[in-house]
Amino acid sequence: MQPNLAGYLIIGGLLILIIAINISLITAWKNRSINKPMEMYRSAFDTVKSPWQPEDEALEELSKVVHQLSPDGPEDPGEKNNK
Repeated sequence: MQPNLAGYLIIGGLLILIIAINISLITAWKNRSINKPMEMYRSAFDTVKSPWQPEDEALEELSKVVHQLSPDGPEDPGEKNNK
């Protein structure tokens, strides 16, 4: 009888895959932090509460810089829109 090389390669590959998955799970379990999930939920809640906050802050800063560069700009950046 001649051994089936393809079968041995498939079984060996599956064993290596199973061992690699188990090692990664054990490593992740050892490196876990108890506070991480709570921080993750807080961050997600803040993002849901105001999803465009970083963009709004960047636009506000840009508005202030443009207002400072404008020689005859209004006193209040919103004042130009009210006229």
